[in-house]
Amino acid sequence: MLNTYQFIKYNSDSTFESIIKKGESGAVICLDLEDSISDWINESKTDNLKKEYRNIINRILTGFNNEPSKIKIAIRINSINSGNQKQDIESIPTNSFIHSLLIPKVENNFEIDDVVGQLKLRNITFHEIIPLIETKNGISNLYEIIKSNYQVKKVGFGHCDFNLSINAFPFFHQNTSEYWKYVNKIISILKPFQIKFINSAFLNLNDSLFFDSMLSHLQFIYGDNFGQFTMTHQQTIQCLSFSKKANTLEGKIDNRLILKVNKDSLCTLIKKFESANNGKGFTLTSENYILSPHEYRSAKHHLTNLKEKNIQITYVGGCFPVQGDILFEDIFHQKLKKYIENSSDVNFNVNIIRYERFSNCLQKIADSLEIKNDFLIFHIRPEPFLRIVKFYYKFLNYENKKRISFNFPFLGIINPEKFDLLILSRRYSYGIYSKKSEFYNFFININYFFGCLIGNHKYALRKYLELVKNVVTYCEKEKIKIIILGSARRSQTSFETFLSGILEKYMSKKLSNQKINYVYGFDEHTKNGKKYFNNNGIHATELYHELIAERLYEVIKKDIS
Repeated sequence: MLNTYQFIKYNSDSTFESIIKKGESGAVICLDLEDSISDWINESKTDNLKKEYRNIINRILTGFNNEPSKIKIAIRINSINSGNQKQDIESIPTNSFIHSLLIPKVENNFEIDDVVGQLKLRNITFHEIIPLIETKNGISNLYEIIKSNYQVKKVGFGHCDFNLSINAFPFFHQNTSEYWKYVNKIISILKPFQIKFINSAFLNLNDSLFFDSMLSHLQFIYGDNFGQFTMTHQQTIQCLSFSKKANTLEGKIDNRLILKVNKDSLCTLIKKFESANNGKGFTLTSENYILSPHEYRSAKHHLTNLKEKNIQITYVGGCFPVQGDILFEDIFHQKLKKYIENSSDVNFNVNIIRYERFSNCLQKIADSLEIKNDFLIFHIRPEPFLRIVKFYYKFLNYENKKRISFNFPFLGIINPEKFDLLILSRRYSYGIYSKKSEFYNFFININYFFGCLIGNHKYALRKYLELVKNVVTYCEKEKIKIIILGSARRSQTSFETFLSGILEKYMSKKLSNQKINYVYGFDEHTKNGKKYFNNNGIHATELYHELIAERLYEVIKKDIS
């Protein structure tokens, strides 16, 4: 049975019997003392509200002590930095037993050991303590957290607090790929220790189909070793009846490509939260969607700090701005945003355009730039170049059928330019990257060699240069400052390194006579002991994202200072 933790509403009218009834499903019943017991609009009322609910908790737990029950009760206390944690623990009756204690915003193992010590002083026994990872430091220090003196067996994720901690707006919920980056990062740390992952609450109470798909995706990435926080009895029943089918969320989630804080959207969320809020915790909208107070606070923060001037930047490239193994706040455009907004009185907005084909790239740019742009960053990528260089090409066609072809550009046979790999259903998947054998790499090199033998590389270079020059001309016409970001060094195989070097040398030389900003990106994968790329020779590390952000900032700041 899937481990399920259901947060319930409770108040001074809640009876011992009503709590027992809610727990008959088998879920752990969670009584909150943290975020839902706060007045986010009139914060001066929060202290009295928490005192009131500590008394209610004490009464409920006293009832369970006097009449033992099989119902599992969890208490979410406040974080160590809130100033409320000690009083929360003191509200738990001495000599009592609770099934689970949830500790929010944990950032080090001391916080767990300290709570365990406080519980022992009051002779309070428990089945489990679950630290909640809800901040950037929490993820960074997760190895340390799970090595506390108390043996951690489960770790929970609170995505609303996490979004607030990284200053995101709008928030990344479960329907975004950015959300799953955090989940994958946490699970990658927990997996070697077989620690169970408890997924963050899903706030769209009407979307039971996506909720079920989300559980299937968790089954796919972590097997049976996960649980779920729920907000309703219906969600709990879905968890308890979950068939353990494993499917991915591909096609149901997207990267966020327009990254802009809009004043109207800020005001709309603030108004919606305040109009339906009852003075305590979360807001339930008429659409049966739970509005997080964290997103409300984030909206108010952004509205207060919104500047009059905007800098609009469009990035045109591939997977670099949405790279799956780099957390959102560590990607180069977010580092660039921080540099620019900290040094200039502007709002930084970025629009991301992804391209795989030369033939439709310029049209994608023209269709996307409906508003005035200050800068366009065009990234010269090895991938579309290398695909055309190949002699032998494998792909999925429009009927989603696996096909193979040969690239003969001089005969008009160029399937890499016919099928857009960004439409996932037509992409031939090689699966998760693993180290390839020498024989496999030899075959790839031979494929490139024969492609070069018939002149595919020359054709690809000419077509790429033609595209770049057309983009430059377009930007000049639209009065957009163009920045060319040079090719990265591809090193999955030796021939890829050779070809990406040819691409960089060709482009930088051909563009040197034009009055455009060219940002060098062809760095060694390891430099002075720092790794700029992962071992697969393709994907950049966080350090490379930082390097590119710094180089772009040096160019952009001259125009906005």
